[in-house]
Amino acid sequence: MTNAILVYYSMVSRNCLKRMLRSHGIEVYPISGRAPNATETVRKYPTNVVVIDRDVADISVTQAVRQIAQILPQSLIFTATANDQRAEVYRNGRRIGSVNVEEILHFAAVQPME
Repeated sequence: MTNAILVYYSMVSRNCLKRMLRSHGIEVYPISGRAPNATETVRKYPTNVVVIDRDVADISVTQAVRQIAQILPQSLIFTATANDQRAEVYRNGRRIGSVNVEEILHFAAVQPME
């Protein structure tokens, strides 16, 4: 099973995304992006896969992607919403494409690490 960090901004998104990712064989460690120590917590759980909740209006997801990319430069970062089956994919803070949510596991497994 692949492990992933889930950075979420609401409990509704957390629960929906966690359930969706687990149904696709991804073990999820959720971290509240609103917590004052969120970046410190991300550092404690290095992983090759990070999923960021992009279903928020008051958060700059682009900024969140950049921050995570600085902390975990080798990770693939996916931004996803609970009601959309597509996820945007980032490497080193830059968008490299999009995948269906169920493809996150496969995409992360075959994407070469730099």
